[in-house]
Amino acid sequence: IAFIVKSLQSPFFLSMMEGAEQCGRDFADEITVDVLAPQSPYNIDEQTQIVEQAITNKVDAIVISHCDSVGTVPAIRKANAAGIPVITPNTKSMGGKVLAFVGVENYNVGYDLAVALCEAMDGKGNVLLMEGRPGNSTSEERTNGAKDAFAKYPGINLLDSQPADWERAKGMTVMENWLQTYDEEINGLLTLTNDMGLGALEAIRAAGREHDII
Repeated sequence: IAFIVKSLQSPFFLSMMEGAEQCGRDFADEITVDVLAPQSPYNIDEQTQIVEQAITNKVDAIVISHCDSVGTVPAIRKANAAGIPVITPNTKSMGGKVLAFVGVENYNVGYDLAVALCEAMDGKGNVLLMEGRPGNSTSEERTNGAKDAFAKYPGINLLDSQPADWERAKGMTVMENWLQTYDEEINGLLTLTNDMGLGALEAIRAAGREHDII
């Protein structure tokens, strides 16, 4: 089994890799699990090459969490043509034939997160939404859920929504720019993953706003 994730730097995907490696140990008499990831986090070209190499190696199955739900479809179709079953954890594929998806309903994740933020703000104030990576089903579904939730609160105003590509450093940069643009207008921030949130928090603390931005 070729088990392919998006990044070697994200705690989430490192945890997922540990789970796959443990499965390989638990069923060592029956399967071998090769855990793989692009050297550059979330690099679609590298991930596509990994899938193609797995096909060349004639693996029996491919498990892939997509860097891009559309961009990796041609590689998935090559696996289909080679008769190799494909399973997608965490992030859905927008094409090709997939045996199963394992993960949460990300629309609900985004919706519930936004509701929690709105309730913490007593249903009023200006918010920012930090999205993940464009073209990624996890990000797009969570973003749609969050925006739908914000729309149900008349006192909540969405100031801006931008991607930070799931990365901590970009989360910090996007937040720094927002702090310069909106300054004291900002009352709340929703980030769609913890890595981006930790980066944003660094920028908020550096600006001395950690006590008044939720």
